[in-house]
Amino acid sequence: MAGFTAGLISNYGLVRNFATTAEKSVGVMPVATSNDWLARLSYAPAGVWGSTGRPVKPSDGITGSLAKEWWSVWNYLQYNVGGVVVGGTGDNSWQTIGVTYTPLHASTENISVFFAGGTTFSAAAAADIATKRGDCFAVVGNALQGITQPVSASGFTHFPSTFGLDGFTGLTGTNVIYVGGRKNMFLDYDGSGRTEVDKIDTASDVAANIAKTNLNANAWSVPSGFRRGGINGVISLEQNFTNSESTLLQDSGVNPVVSFTGKGSFFMGNSTGAAAAGSTSSRGMLNVASVLNYVRAEVKGLANEYLFEPNTESNRSQFVTRANSILDGVKSSGSISNYSVICPPADNTGITFTAEIRLTPTNVAETITLRVINSTTSEIFNL
Repeated sequence: MAGFTAGLISNYGLVRNFATTAEKSVGVMPVATSNDWLARLSYAPAGVWGSTGRPVKPSDGITGSLAKEWWSVWNYLQYNVGGVVVGGTGDNSWQTIGVTYTPLHASTENISVFFAGGTTFSAAAAADIATKRGDCFAVVGNALQGITQPVSASGFTHFPSTFGLDGFTGLTGTNVIYVGGRKNMFLDYDGSGRTEVDKIDTASDVAANIAKTNLNANAWSVPSGFRRGGINGVISLEQNFTNSESTLLQDSGVNPVVSFTGKGSFFMGNSTGAAAAGSTSSRGMLNVASVLNYVRAEVKGLANEYLFEPNTESNRSQFVTRANSILDGVKSSGSISNYSVICPPADNTGITFTAEIRLTPTNVAETITLRVINSTTSEIFNL
């Protein structure tokens, strides 16, 4: 599919029940729009929902884990930022596929972000894909339960029970984004004003924020805050974190979704899975990881053009010029303050094309402090 594309792995029947025969054979189902997603309800086998026959609306027998996956896809598509590619593991062709190898691990689709579908399997699969690829993010929400409040001052440590990652070793992944916050939303699939309300974790919302950021700002910008982090369709949040709780969560690698009176609800975080593992490396910061992902995708893609070409000074000089052009765009946005690209002659005497890229990431404002000073009395008021 053209444009920005997200991916989700389903282990509970999205592909089995809503894909074409050709799509089922490869376990990959591209969905372009919400209208396309609704139309696929009629693909389901007759009687699969019991006496209702073929479903004409999501409430016709779509329950449990299958419903979580279905509404996660639907929720993402409501942002109108691109399509979703659903990978399946539950039909006859894909029964034995596990979280470490799925149809989307090897897919030729240009998928830019993966998100969990509200289930343990999709959370672990998304994290594994992003960790192995290294050039995209996996967004994992707290689908299994709420975040325990108040958050302990010693940090948040309940990743397995809250995010569905028991036994999964990808917790430390730089490209995994953990989102704390579930929203109550209307299950209004056709705009008719239906009043059913249910909870959904906000992984698909943050994935949509990443898509919006790529489309409307820069691929290396942080998809957070009032400018880029808006969460749509919120009736209310299950939990609204205080400033101190939000800070504690971020320090532990969990990014909170917070409501602001009169403003709405927003993704407010800059942490990755590296921070979740207790790492103090800069790779625990989302702004740094975003730049690294962009450089990996763009500059490494550029470097691959020189495979099996002569390893000459002329080709290396051409590469440096083109890489400088890419990185100059990042610098002009303010996301890095300096960079350099060199191909050391001493390292390029053999069959390996070697380039060295130095970057100086710019800090982002994660908190705001406002002081008002009365010039007459020197009194200081903190706002």
